[in-house]
Amino acid sequence: MSAQRSYRATALIGLAVAAVVAAVFLFGDPTANAPGTRPAAPQAAPTADAAPGPSSPAAEAAPTPSPARDAFAAIDVQLARVGAAPEPERLPAQAEVRLGDRLRIGISSDRELHVYAFNQVIGAAPTVMFPLPVLDTKNPLPPGEHELPGTVQGTHQSYTVEANAPSEDVLLVLSEQPIPALVARIAALSALTEGPQPGGEVTLDQIAAEAGPDAAVHRWTLRHVDAPG
Repeated sequence: MSAQRSYRATALIGLAVAAVVAAVFLFGDPTANAPGTRPAAPQAAPTADAAPGPSSPAAEAAPTPSPARDAFAAIDVQLARVGAAPEPERLPAQAEVRLGDRLRIGISSDRELHVYAFNQVIGAAPTVMFPLPVLDTKNPLPPGEHELPGTVQGTHQSYTVEANAPSEDVLLVLSEQPIPALVARIAALSALTEGPQPGGEVTLDQIAAEAGPDAAVHRWTLRHVDAPG
């Protein structure tokens, strides 16, 4: 994988996924499990476009909680490592990961949600993890349990850690209504050339601010324990 690519899906589906998702992740994996809010299912593919700033992801790890957090308190959200153990391993806000780790975002909701997910590898521009045109899973997500990124042609996917970088951040935004600013942001990030771009003027903090006060924002900082150097 590219030193700046945060994730890539083990290509299981030979469709033009690469073209659509090249900017960040590729999809697929034969051993993927069925979906559910518990990231117990194994594989998937992501994409993300989040621009990093000069500060490290760890430094910008926790944006100021929005007032909407209380309104979304009943919604369970988790980032989990899947596949290695019988049960998914729920990761804390500050977690250690290794190259090849497979991750899923689990959401258990009592209401319909519009979900937006972004990834930022330190030293690279942002990438989009969800939503993606290639995925069967679309916004809005109905009430119930879900695992992102979802499925491609019915095959469950997972995010695979592939960045040879010290750390990266994952940003998840939940809203009961579409967020036009984030829809526009995703379109702009998707227009970038293949792979995360170096530098970038957009940060995850900026994207979190664009979500507005009525959205719930979740953030994880992942430290790559086996990154070179």
